[in-house]
Amino acid sequence: MPDRTYDAVIIGGGHNGLSVALYLANSGMTVAVFERNNEVGGGCTTLEIAAPGFWSNVHSHGHMHWMGPDNFPAYADFDLEEKYGVRYCSTGRGALVFPDETCLVWYRPDEPQGVEKIYRELSKFSERDAEQLMRLAAPFHGPQRDLLLKYFYSPPLPFGQDTALQEFAEAMGIDEADFHYYMAMSPFQLLDELFESGEIKCWFAENMRSISVVLDAHGMGLIGLLVNLIIDGTKVICEGGSHNLAHAMQRAFHDLGGKSYTQSEVDSIVIENGRATGVRLVNGTQIEARKVVVSAVDATQTM
Repeated sequence: MPDRTYDAVIIGGGHNGLSVALYLANSGMTVAVFERNNEVGGGCTTLEIAAPGFWSNVHSHGHMHWMGPDNFPAYADFDLEEKYGVRYCSTGRGALVFPDETCLVWYRPDEPQGVEKIYRELSKFSERDAEQLMRLAAPFHGPQRDLLLKYFYSPPLPFGQDTALQEFAEAMGIDEADFHYYMAMSPFQLLDELFESGEIKCWFAENMRSISVVLDAHGMGLIGLLVNLIIDGTKVICEGGSHNLAHAMQRAFHDLGGKSYTQSEVDSIVIENGRATGVRLVNGTQIEARKVVVSAVDATQTM
């Protein structure tokens, strides 16, 4: 006999798990989230690491400037700003300092002359690369930007059918042959293909690495570059630390009747007749899921 029963069980209390939990609870399901750490948040965790009173984001720091219904539906759908007090402020500019004491400063594209300032910075290292990047980045500031949102928020299409990503690549000046050529590359290979400046390659590689893009993974090059161009210069930080976003999502979830359990590590998923029917915690507690078990941890942990 299970110790507890819910309609849906969510493994992992990061922002992805909490997003799923919010929508399931809002649909009327009984939902429980199980998190192994002391608090929910996952990558959105803020701790007093350096000294008491000095809070540091241990993973997720800069969030996308497009916070809203397009890029993070839960932010708007559950009134995280108005009802639960989540606030964001601009990080301004970013910079990378090199061993020879030169530096590359990245400006916000939406600040006055932001794009022109970025071009001047890149031109210090390579005019060719600056022109190449301005061409590739142009669709991000035009109506084609919606094609990327369509790609990231649409179900996978049948093999061989053109995707919104291909349409976006065309707007960047990448033809169909080059699109497939670039799609097969790793980030390292793509950066070597597109740019000549080591400093500019380093800038993109560091930013891709910081958003968990594996730099030598084949097939991640073009996606990594696109995500990097979306985020670069548009970062904002959550006031009070990234954990404030997770805590607001948790409060909204509880207001919908959801239950979240911390220090509750899942040991295994219970399978009966080829179907996931619940989870077993490390402490031996067994939780039944009447309708669905959702894993919000990575594939390695899940399997």
